[in-house]
Amino acid sequence: MLVIENVDRFDTGKYVLTLENLSGSKSAFINVRVLDSPSAPTNLGVKDVKRNSVSLSWEPPLIDGGAKISHYIVEKREQKRMAFTSVCTNCVRNSYIISDLQEGGRYYFRVLAVNELGVGLPASTDQVKVSEPPLPPGKIVVVDITRHTVTLSWEKPDHDGGSKITNYIVEMQPKGDDKWTMCNEVKALEATIDGLTTGEEYSFRVTAVNDKGRSDAKPLATPVVVRDITMEPIINLLFTTYSVKAGDDLKIDVPFKSRPEPEVCWKKDGQVLKQTTRVNVLNSKTSSKIVIKDATKEDVGKYVITLTNSVGTKSAEISVIILDKPGPPSNIKVDEVSADFIFLSWDPPTYDGGCQINNYVVEKRDTTTTTWQIVSATVARTSIKVSRLTQGTEYQFRIAAENRYGKSPAIDSAPVVAQYPFEPPGPPTQLHVAHATKTGMLVVWGRPGSDGGSPVIGYHIESKDQSSILWTKVNRGLVAENQFKMTGMEEGLLIRAENRYGISEHIDSPAVAVSLPYSKKFLLFLLLLYINIIIFLLILYTFTM
Repeated sequence: MLVIENVDRFDTGKYVLTLENLSGSKSAFINVRVLDSPSAPTNLGVKDVKRNSVSLSWEPPLIDGGAKISHYIVEKREQKRMAFTSVCTNCVRNSYIISDLQEGGRYYFRVLAVNELGVGLPASTDQVKVSEPPLPPGKIVVVDITRHTVTLSWEKPDHDGGSKITNYIVEMQPKGDDKWTMCNEVKALEATIDGLTTGEEYSFRVTAVNDKGRSDAKPLATPVVVRDITMEPIINLLFTTYSVKAGDDLKIDVPFKSRPEPEVCWKKDGQVLKQTTRVNVLNSKTSSKIVIKDATKEDVGKYVITLTNSVGTKSAEISVIILDKPGPPSNIKVDEVSADFIFLSWDPPTYDGGCQINNYVVEKRDTTTTTWQIVSATVARTSIKVSRLTQGTEYQFRIAAENRYGKSPAIDSAPVVAQYPFEPPGPPTQLHVAHATKTGMLVVWGRPGSDGGSPVIGYHIESKDQSSILWTKVNRGLVAENQFKMTGMEEGLLIRAENRYGISEHIDSPAVAVSLPYSKKFLLFLLLLYINIIIFLLILYTFTM
């Protein structure tokens, strides 16, 4: 008797009992079926892989557990996770497509058979990367042709299939030949095919390769005839403006195409660029490069590269900006001066440091000291009114510009005195006697040629006798009008104008003395003559009566 304890699915099978004696042997067969869940499905494999799906297929378990397989459970596990998750719990076929997977992701898959007694053992796959062969490369162009070589370049495929492109295969086909021959296998997006025959016509195609396989081949649009070609220079500027912080190194790389190889000339601001230990030009067959070490503001300007060959000439302009503290402002002007304020203006720096001027710093000092005081450190415009000054004090001002990289050197103004912008007026003009009588006269004069910057507020009048050297003030207050009626017959007059700043001085403005039309002696003579004429007429009248 055979006793099997704790049977399981693996005890299912065909058992053979054999009896032997001296006369011979005899065998009997017994089929044992253990009712249990099934064993693992067999021949589980990855049938197909797309960019976001995987197709699995398998065969039924060898042991069905004594009951019919009702369905299968399909599960997946991401590489970075420990647990499986169900994808399908009721698959009735021996294949299944798992979709909505992450492109480029790595997964494990397993399948379990189910019968009426339960879920069986799992069958698992190796790690599967969700990817596919790439799409074909993009546009292919001819970069260069010589007598024995062709250089091609192409664009990356629109999609790499979920796996990195490992290399590209370049194939060629001579005209009249049906066979494609591999001529290059490269990792870059460019290849040079050599060993070609001059005058022959060739077709080319490129295939992308990843770890899932090859893409479809991408052909060059038109065949290429191998021969020497000439072309005028073509400049491919990477940038038209280069900015670098002062003290850093600057590299300007200008790729170009030309056949034959061109002569290269660099100019800065219209002058041939001079190479120094700090500024160097490096030329190759396909590019020209300027290397500037420890850039300074002297490197700012317009750089022009000119390429010349037997076919033609091409030029391109590049602007270089050095980011640094600005230069000093210029042309400080004193626009207005008064007793307690001075109005200043100036021009922005010629060199702004490669960026916007944020503000200006204005300082002042009394010229009797060496200490500067800040008037304002946040002046946004190019002008300022400096107030609260002391009348009669001489001041000097200095101004610096400031940007994000620092403050410029300052520029100093000329000394200026805080005072009213007036001066005494000039003397009155055209002083004359308009009318005279026995008892007085009317004096009239014109306004001064200069009012000293302030309106004339009145006039002072002085007089003197001919025998005197002293001038006597005639009016108590200022005479507002340009005329004055004198009582008495004076020998001379002196008139001074006054404005807000002062009175015109005799030294600076000589007085205009006016002589009266008649002297006192002459008037006395006329009076006596008049009396004698009266007496004579009376006597004559008496005799005639």
